[in-house]
Amino acid sequence: MESEIIQPLDETTRHLARTFDCGNDALNNFLKDPSRLYDESFKTWVYLTRDRETIIGYFAISAGSLDQMEEGKREKNKKRDRKKIKNVIYLSLFIFSFIYACIFFLYMLYW
Repeated sequence: MESEIIQPLDETTRHLARTFDCGNDALNNFLKDPSRLYDESFKTWVYLTRDRETIIGYFAISAGSLDQMEEGKREKNKKRDRKKIKNVIYLSLFIFSFIYACIFFLYMLYW
């Protein structure tokens, strides 16, 4: 049995974004914006149905770093006393199509 597919949002999957609806216009438009294909600050991945005709959901990830304060330092020295912790991955968005979210909820409710 073929499983669902997770793949990057690219030219081959972008056309499927036209029919995506999670119930929030801003999040729908995020996926439909063509500039998302070329933004190097994060990568958007889509979760497709088995037939690869529908986007079930999507998520965006990016890399970055976090600042960690050293304990016991005075408030005025905050900026100077930070250490960088690298190799952090941010999960920026994790969105599901409204219809698939409802189906999943009903499935879990009656399972």
